[in-house]
Amino acid sequence: MDKKASKKIETRPAPNLDFYLGDNLVTIFTRHGWRPLKTAIIMNLVVIFVDVTVAILSGRLLPGKGFRGLFVDLYWWSTIVINVPVIWGYYVWLYKSPLEVMRKLEVAGVIPLKNKEFQDVVIDLNNKRFAHLAIVLAVISGALVYYQGLLFETLWYNPNKFLLFLHSLGWMPTFYASFIIIIRLFFNASVFNKLLKDVVIHPLHPDKAGGLNPLGRYALATTYPLALIGTVFMFTEYWVFIKGEFLLAYASHAMVIFYFIFAPLVFIAPLWAAHDSMLKAKESAILNISSQFNNDLILTYKEISSNSKRLKDNIEKIEQLKKLHDLTTSFPVWPFDTETVRRFLLTMFSPLSGVIVPAIIQYFLNYFLVH
Repeated sequence: MDKKASKKIETRPAPNLDFYLGDNLVTIFTRHGWRPLKTAIIMNLVVIFVDVTVAILSGRLLPGKGFRGLFVDLYWWSTIVINVPVIWGYYVWLYKSPLEVMRKLEVAGVIPLKNKEFQDVVIDLNNKRFAHLAIVLAVISGALVYYQGLLFETLWYNPNKFLLFLHSLGWMPTFYASFIIIIRLFFNASVFNKLLKDVVIHPLHPDKAGGLNPLGRYALATTYPLALIGTVFMFTEYWVFIKGEFLLAYASHAMVIFYFIFAPLVFIAPLWAAHDSMLKAKESAILNISSQFNNDLILTYKEISSNSKRLKDNIEKIEQLKKLHDLTTSFPVWPFDTETVRRFLLTMFSPLSGVIVPAIIQYFLNYFLVH
């Protein structure tokens, strides 16, 4: 009986750390070979098909008396061109990239992919609670879109309740993907936190981040799609401003505020666990050097009256310990370099172009029309 049990343990497969566990939708996409780009294109076409169908059935593809047509709705165009494909591509990428980061860290010798924390991580990855929560939030969001459509009669998608329901239903999958992104960004960070507790830091690694720069690049990459979505938010702010609706555009203001709070949190969340490990490793090394320095210093004082060679050897050792201490204090404690920080700041504030560029274009158009 014991032999059979030990045999089972020996032949047990390695833990499955695929980050898409627990989400049936992305599991289906992955099994059918849907990469981020393919997913973005197909799901965007689904949303376009539903909305164009609604606009055709309502007779509101083009603007008419008392309503704004679909084809002149710039917010819809910016959402379809940027937000929807970015969200769906981001949705798939976010499940695949953390495992790639962990494999790179394993190859670099920073973390072994076989430790005691892995079983807890596998349990977390298989939990479906986040997918269920995202479904509930997506349904609530769809209901809010439906309710908003009942309040305004000038929208292209609300000539009757059925078409309004169809439009709201067509956007629910994208709402689901959006909420999953928000949840998984911080859930992935919690997984990194568990797996990076006992990392092996390489202080002189050429990446200037102790060998953990793959984690820094992942954190930076998470901000790129957010910046594209943030650009649409800023463009929406400009749009409602020139339409004279700025004071009433509470949702637009909330999205911009949310972006500038959310983006830094998304960047720093996966890095915090590595920072903690790197800081502890550095402090531990400094403490060991300090203890040895104190011991040798006391011993040297006692050797003052002894022969000069032994005293000289002790002093040389103390000097080497001092140099080692100075070197250790320069070790990095964050898994990124200054270039990563610079790129993050540029990325974070790039959505301002959503206001600046249209304003410049509008200025020159007005100038040439006047002159």
